[in-house]
Amino acid sequence: MKNVLVLISSANHPALNDGAIRCAVDVLRAQGATVGAPDWLAPDVACDIPFDGPSAGVAMTALDGVVVPAAGRRKKLLVADMESTMIENEMLDELADFLGLREKIAGITARAMNGEIDFAAALDERVGLLKGLPIADTLSVGDGANDLPMLKASGLGVAFHAKPVVAAEVSARIDHGDLTALLYLQGYRRTDFVERNDP
Repeated sequence: MKNVLVLISSANHPALNDGAIRCAVDVLRAQGATVGAPDWLAPDVACDIPFDGPSAGVAMTALDGVVVPAAGRRKKLLVADMESTMIENEMLDELADFLGLREKIAGITARAMNGEIDFAAALDERVGLLKGLPIADTLSVGDGANDLPMLKASGLGVAFHAKPVVAAEVSARIDHGDLTALLYLQGYRRTDFVERNDP
């Protein structure tokens, strides 16, 4: 089948069950899709539902539902916003605190996250270093308005617990799951994960 609806729940509060999957299948069929058999990627946390045909997406309480093409799901490059995406805080704000500039820097950060400052030129320069990689082999993830050009240019751009302006413009959104959702979106199973014990 050409498309996959990936349902993802929070790993800390799993909410994905057979009833939710049946509901998603019913929604897909009501939209005119031909639906294949669900495939669990992680019990109670992530499931693939393959389908052919149209879909306007599936919105479900406490679950993320992202439609991705079945072909080319696994990406070769991850480009990620660091602050408030890969780590929980804004590092410039933390460093500014040491210099007594926290309020000033935090204000600039807030303006950038709200789309009031254009970071396109800086993003173009950084991404330009990756010239030649087909931008379809790339998965990008971010949460702020300054991440939008990156999210829109990549093969799969994911708005991760994003600001409203970002969530409104990016179709692949993770509002409930954690960063392992990026692996599930590519079709990896929980059993594929390797956890490291070293820091």
